[in-house]
Amino acid sequence: MNATLVHTHLYSHIILTYLCCSVIGDEVLKGHVQDINSHYLCQQLWALGVRVQHVSVVSDELSSISAAVKTMAALHDFVLTTGGIGPTHDDVTMEGELAS
Repeated sequence: MNATLVHTHLYSHIILTYLCCSVIGDEVLKGHVQDINSHYLCQQLWALGVRVQHVSVVSDELSSISAAVKTMAALHDFVLTTGGIGPTHDDVTMEGELAS
């Protein structure tokens, strides 16, 4: 999907951008941690004219991260990811994003 011109004023153009947000983390899926990142991002982005069309929560598995980012990138102008990247040696967030 491409950014679309949605409204024209005499002095400005407003471009509507479509975005999705993928929250990465087993701790969110298990209910150990509450996701507040997507709520904050949606508020801030909406105020800027960016329309968030989809928010998903993805497990910390390489294949899940890669598949989610790849799928969302095909449907939206931008994909934001939040969570995931941690200080542990077994974190695969960046690897999963790059594999998409």
